Amino acid sequence: MLLKAFAMQPEGALAILYDVHEMLPTPGRPSSIGPWTLATLAAEAVGLVHDTEAARVLHPLVVEALATGTRMRQYDGRLIETAAGMVAASAGLADEAEEHFEAALHEADELPHLMERPHVRHFFGRFLVERSGGADEERGRVLLQEAVAGYRSIGMPRHEAMAKALLARLELRGRLGKHRATAHLH
Repeated sequence: MLLKAFAMQPEGALAILYDVHEMLPTPGRPSSIGPWTLATLAAEAVGLVHDTEAARVLHPLVVEALATGTRMRQYDGRLIETAAGMVAASAGLADEAEEHFEAALHEADELPHLMERPHVRHFFGRFLVERSGGADEERGRVLLQEAVAGYRSIGMPRHEAMAKALLARLELRGRLGKHRATAHLH
């Protein structure tokens, strides 16, 4: 599911989620590590493909997973806070997304978690750029630049290319905005 999401195959990722949704944990009930891992993987996938409906279902599960005190997925060592930020952003929960991303930034730097540092910067940067408002956009640009450098330093060229593509879109948006402002004056 997550690989299809990273490959920008949203239909495939969501099809897998719908096939396995009965394996997700039941809110408020004890569950083993497998269902919780599935919930956090699904949250990250949904955050990548921006499925608002699925994100609204998964965000509370990820928050519940965090409430257990677990910080990383056993499966791949990813920070659960990062997945929580991604799914909250897709659910339209901007304040919660920002809180999750800030916590993930702190955790990635504090541990230190070398692979998570660029990952959280990439998706926090994407969130800020998509929310786009003055200081948000500039901080998003800085986070994306840090993500590019981080991915390069650990040898993750595909992820580096994804972050660079966001930076290029941001640059184009800035140039188009300047062009519109100049055209308005004439």
